[in-house]
Amino acid sequence: YMQTPYPFGELLSLLIQKNVPLTLSSDSHSAPTLDFAFEETIFMLKKSGVKELAFIEGKNSFKMQQI
Repeated sequence: YMQTPYPFGELLSLLIQKNVPLTLSSDSHSAPTLDFAFEETIFMLKKSGVKELAFIEGKNSFKMQQI
């Protein structure tokens, strides 16, 4: 199991620098870990200057929402 959110560190910094839309998701296989580290990740993203997350709206579209 993951111990830290992914992507993290240098890769995440590069994605933020390139203004790549970010979203939260889980690859969990059990209910207790479905939202693993979501709160910590949002805090970290805000601290890194991220102001919005992408939310999937349909098969080929997403909506940006302020965090």
